[in-house]
Amino acid sequence: SALALLGLALCTCTPASSADHPIASSARPLVLDSANWTVTKTGGAGPALPALPAQVPGDILSDLQRAGRAPDPYFNLTWRQPEYVALWNTGTWTYRKSFITPASAASAQQLLVFDGIRMGAVVTLNGHWLFNATNQFQRYSVPLLSEQLKTDGTLNELAVAFGNELGIDCGGRFTLSSQIDWAPRMVTNDSFTGRSTFGFAIWRSVYLLPVPDAAITQLVPHTFYAGGHPTALLEDNNHAGFKVVVRCEIFAPSQGVAGHVSVLGGWPGAVAVDSQQVTLEQGVNNITLELLPEQTRGARLWHVNGYGDQIRYNISATFTPARAGAANVSASRLIGFRHLALVTVNDTDIKVAEAAATANGTGQFTMFFRCNGAAIYSRGANKIPMELLEGRMSDAAHRRLVQSAAEGRMNTLRVWGGAIWEPQSFYDAADEFGVLIYHDAQFLNGGLEPYGTAGPGVRGTASERDELEYQLARLSHHPSIASESCLYCAF
Repeated sequence: SALALLGLALCTCTPASSADHPIASSARPLVLDSANWTVTKTGGAGPALPALPAQVPGDILSDLQRAGRAPDPYFNLTWRQPEYVALWNTGTWTYRKSFITPASAASAQQLLVFDGIRMGAVVTLNGHWLFNATNQFQRYSVPLLSEQLKTDGTLNELAVAFGNELGIDCGGRFTLSSQIDWAPRMVTNDSFTGRSTFGFAIWRSVYLLPVPDAAITQLVPHTFYAGGHPTALLEDNNHAGFKVVVRCEIFAPSQGVAGHVSVLGGWPGAVAVDSQQVTLEQGVNNITLELLPEQTRGARLWHVNGYGDQIRYNISATFTPARAGAANVSASRLIGFRHLALVTVNDTDIKVAEAAATANGTGQFTMFFRCNGAAIYSRGANKIPMELLEGRMSDAAHRRLVQSAAEGRMNTLRVWGGAIWEPQSFYDAADEFGVLIYHDAQFLNGGLEPYGTAGPGVRGTASERDELEYQLARLSHHPSIASESCLYCAF
């Protein structure tokens, strides 16, 4: 599409932070994003290569180009030259990063976090196997054992190895590649064995996080309008308020960590809500709190582009440990108050609307969105990835693409289901500019069971379920998210 081509033109060679909301602890993380990685190749076609400088977040093709070992893959027919493809698509490529942890790290559980690895990789630390990365769209968070991490002031070595020769089973899960209808068709086609058809990457942030007492791994606030289904435009000073349900996902490094959770919104008249004391189990815990509608009636509304302002408010959650002297742990998100409905019946008839709310299937009256009671005439485009090379991805370009859509009087973008879950900057921009995101799940174009072929009622693979649970927790608080389409199985 023209919009997608515009996005490609706007991309720069400046790596994006593309950072997701990090896991929050009371201690500062050791961020391992940098240009101070190396990448080496063993085996495969082509000459042996010395250790080359590498950038994380980034990708192998950008690293090879920066090192002068390969031409620009977008130039002429570079991407089809057999010797170029053989250079990166054979052998085992290993990314390495050396770092020192302070001695104080021995007193707290350490989480090693990878926000994104593309894909079919083996991750080791100081020679200890940690995990195999088999899903590009999953965050990997690993509690480290004392024997795996050096805290005596000597160097740790983190390694991520890619290669078909490693035999990593990705369960048929596709990787972002150009074997799709919007990019040049590559001469390689081995994504089902783990190697992407257009390189591999540590494409999101990497960090080491100390967890003295607990860490907030996800904060998921959802808003629910208390006034039923409106069919006339709601006003800031005349709405029924919203119930806010806040799920706080908390990791505890040991059994029996005690404390309490409080939630506070940043809108006028917001009142803090506090849990009773909770005792956490070792591992991941979920604590849910509710803010009542009367606590949100002072909030202004978030509207779609062209229908009003895009007002957002901060909402934060804090875990206060009961242990004397322990520091609090806090995380926050930006939310918008809006009522959004996909309408397929004559919803101006209250009886029809009430029946449709509890019925299976959809009506045949029409299909349109209502936001805050206003019928939205959707105008927009299909959004595909702006860049095949993560080392060239730019947060500024993602924001500018959404801004350009809004300036062109678009109000809807569909994220295509054969592409990627976009970087955080894309969704933040959609919230900022009032552009609705009609979002496919990324399961549709690999010809995989059960998505796209098996039909409704069939459960997905464990990898797909984990991915979907992570991405919904990551994204569903955004007021711009209008729909999660093309989900065929009930988890």
